[in-house]
Amino acid sequence: LSCYQCSSEHASNCDTEQRRDELQKCRYHRNNDGCFTRIYGDTVIRGCISDLGSDTDPCKGWKRSDCHACYDDGCNYVSRNVLRNSSSFSGTSLRTSLFFVLHYFLVLFG
Repeated sequence: LSCYQCSSEHASNCDTEQRRDELQKCRYHRNNDGCFTRIYGDTVIRGCISDLGSDTDPCKGWKRSDCHACYDDGCNYVSRNVLRNSSSFSGTSLRTSLFFVLHYFLVLFG
């Protein structure tokens, strides 16, 4: 998996929409890894969920307008303004939601 990985404290373009050539492979890639974008005050942080530790929900405790998690290469590209002004980001992608529903039914009905 590849995600945009930066902090606006160190990279002035981290809060804008990211370019495809800035993608970086996740260091600790694992199954169901994903990407995230968080806004903390004036700081934007982008990265791989696996960098946050095991079984981490990167948006737990964050407002929807301040955090976005997704599970495809380069999916954490949106700018700070788009993330802040969008109610369409729910913290998880449709594909991920369907995966968990399918997994639940497989466990339940074997």
